[in-house]
Amino acid sequence: MRFSLRRAGPEDAPAIADIHLRARRECMSYLPDIHSPEDVLAWIRELLPQHEEFWVAEGGGRVVGFFALSDNVLFHLYVYPELHGQGAGSLLFDRVKE
Repeated sequence: MRFSLRRAGPEDAPAIADIHLRARRECMSYLPDIHSPEDVLAWIRELLPQHEEFWVAEGGGRVVGFFALSDNVLFHLYVYPELHGQGAGSLLFDRVKE
């Protein structure tokens, strides 16, 4: 699959929240699942305008990953678990390093 990057917008909040929830649930199962999907979506909507750089990776016609960066600090970088190892995360991280 080929991936492309673009700046995230408010319309991406549902996809970003889903990626965040799935990645934490499937890859960090040791963390407690204490927030509802609705709470995570509300948090993402608040988070989007707070970061200087908020980008999404797209592939197959959908958002598949994202990162949030401010003051040269990477706060979040998540990719759908089923797409790990396929290049979306590397593409996002390369953008972070720029």
